[in-house]
This record gives sequence, C-alpha cells and structure tokens, in this order.
Amino acid sequence: MVEDISKGDYGVFYSKTLGEFFDVSVRENRVVLASPFTCRTEKSFSVSEFMSVIIGVNEFTAVSKDVENIMYEAAYDMFKDNLDDINYDLVNVKTEKKRIENHIEQLQDEVEKYNNYVIQASEKEEIELFEEALKQKNNKLEQIEELNKEISEISTKEKNIRMKRDMVRENIRKIKRKTGHITNTEQGICT
Repeated sequence: MVEDISKGDYGVFYSKTLGEFFDVSVRENRVVLASPFTCRTEKSFSVSEFMSVIIGVNEFTAVSKDVENIMYEAAYDMFKDNLDDINYDLVNVKTEKKRIENHIEQLQDEVEKYNNYVIQASEKEEIELFEEALKQKNNKLEQIEELNKEISEISTKEKNIRMKRDMVRENIRKIKRKTGHITNTEQGICT
C-alpha cells in the first residue's frame, strides 16, 4: 500500500514541470521536497498525494547517484567561489572602514588644534583669529559627523556581508554533511 512507504531519504529527484531538483525524504507521514543545496523545504505532500503525482503524472524522475554527485560537486564549487567573492568584499569593506576611522582620528586631532586656537584667540581677544579658528573647528566636526554616518552605513554593509558569508558557509556544510563528500578541489574526485 502507498501509505506504507518508510521514513528516510529517497535521494534527489527532478521535477519536469518546475525544472528543478528536489531532495525527497519522508517525515511524519509527509513527503518533503527540499532544495538539495540549502535543505530549505520547498513543498510538502501527504504520502498518497506524492505517490499519485509520481505514479499518475510521472512528474518526478529519480536522479542517479552519479548525476547527484556531479550536481552536489558543482553546487559546492559554486558556493566556494561565492564564498571567495564574499570574503574579498568583506576585506574591502573592512579596509574602507579602517581608512575612514583613521581619517576621523586625524580630524579629531585637527579639532583639538583648532580648539586650542579658539582658546588662545579668546584670551588675546583677537576676534578674527577666534572666528576663523571656530569656523575651522566646526568644519572639522561636520566632516567627522559625515564620516561617522559613513561608518554606520559601512558597518551595516559589513554585517550583511557577514550574514551572507555565514549562510554560504552553512550551505557548504550542508552539502558536505549530506553527501559526506570531499570535492575534487580537496581530493581530486567527489566521493
């Protein structure tokens, strides 16, 4: 009987209608279709619904282990390349953030210098020097404020890149866990 299908993983199937691969497994009297790369559940059917789709419409085609391994290896390589790009972006963002932080430090030194000029001009009652020093000091403070906004934006960008990197790393771990394989970039062949 169709309902007697046992729990477990049934491998990768290809959906002709959707043009996508799905990892098929049975859990709690439900057939679960998940993305084979991210393990995110895409669809869930009762066992009888799923079997009628497979048997009645011939919607899904089982994928051989060789094709499955090639698919996982390609996904693994894609995620590794993506991870390299993300790490490159992260280095660029960190470098830009550090450059701005250094610039802020320089501006803060200049603010201190102009603040001293303001105090000296005030003590000597030199109005023009006082006004010019105060103007320069305020100009530097405005620049610092703008740069702090940039750092805030860059920090948000850095956080998003880190989240994306973590997601890609998790996808790589899922592929490794799922297949127990080491790709050709690590050992020469996908096992």
